[in-house]
Amino acid sequence: MTPLKLRDHIAIYLSIITLLLSLAFIYLSTTRFTRQALSGLEEYGESMAIDSAIMTSHFFLAKDYEAMQQLIMEFVKHPKIQMISISDTRGNIILSSDAALIGTNIADIDPEWHPDSARAATHILQNDKEKLIALAPISRENVPLGFSRVTISMADTKRAINNGKRQGLIVGLSAWILTVLLGTYAAGLLSNPIRLLAAQTKRIQEGDFSPTGITGQQVQELGDFSHALNLMAEAIGKREASLQTMVTHLDNLPSPVFSVDPRFLVTYINPIAAKMA
Repeated sequence: MTPLKLRDHIAIYLSIITLLLSLAFIYLSTTRFTRQALSGLEEYGESMAIDSAIMTSHFFLAKDYEAMQQLIMEFVKHPKIQMISISDTRGNIILSSDAALIGTNIADIDPEWHPDSARAATHILQNDKEKLIALAPISRENVPLGFSRVTISMADTKRAINNGKRQGLIVGLSAWILTVLLGTYAAGLLSNPIRLLAAQTKRIQEGDFSPTGITGQQVQELGDFSHALNLMAEAIGKREASLQTMVTHLDNLPSPVFSVDPRFLVTYINPIAAKMA
């Protein structure tokens, strides 16, 4: 298996880490935006149900159904409101902006609803129908009179949530791509000088002691290492030149000269000694 280059290691690890961070950002941002959007819709629906309950309570005791019906038709003009219904304490709808619901019971329309659970403003989410049902009790001087049921459209909220998810995805992926590009550039700042230093050590091995030319303008540590390597190469070059000069002088001596190692193996012999041998 061929080992990866340093630049490839940095690029791969950085890509994985930033991708995970981007996915986490996308998830958290879209989740938070969705929660805030739904919370705002729920508050709006409950406030409309409470307002309609308060206003219709003035006409409820007098049984002024005509005035209540006119009030309902005015309320239904508010943004996102699809329908408003007024029921008695048992949930029987007596007035509605949708005449087809008059005479039915809220429990038949919303099985989750029960009069005992509607002592305060509440809501029911119907995601499959893209609707939010808000209910509030109608009372007058602490006397229960009935319930106000408001149907809110979730279409605009769903579109806003989808747009928020798309924007979060675009921002997250853009940040990931930008980070990968910057990481690749940073990896190049490290890998290119290291590659040049490796080439320089190979040239020193082959007898080339010329300096590398790495200045360390981007990476100080690599520049310091390059400077030390150049000093070492210069010292080795001077030593090799001195040895070569000495060998030249020995080769030109009229007397025989030779050297041996501790095992008495000949390590050098000049031409005159070679002729005598």
